[in-house]
Amino acid sequence: MKNLEEKILQAGSLEVLEKVRVELFGKKGVIAAEFAKMKDIPGPEKKAFAEGLNKSKEALQSAFDTRYETLKKIALEKILKEEAIDVSLYGSKSEKGA
Repeated sequence: MKNLEEKILQAGSLEVLEKVRVELFGKKGVIAAEFAKMKDIPGPEKKAFAEGLNKSKEALQSAFDTRYETLKKIALEKILKEEAIDVSLYGSKSEKGA
């Protein structure tokens, strides 16, 4: 699960992070595949397996949420920087009169 967390942390854009999200949490993702293995585990071991899997899923979700917020903030700052208005420039003169 450590390499999965590294994938999340190495995502450099929101698009890449979305692909990682689908790979991990999607319907046919890694987490879903692990949950599917539960049917083959005997009863007493199933509880421990499920608890461990849920903890791993929560850790990955937390890492994803943190990285998402970071990348979202970076993207917003980039947009604001590109769209910055120089308030020291003179504006265009408006016409007076009727």
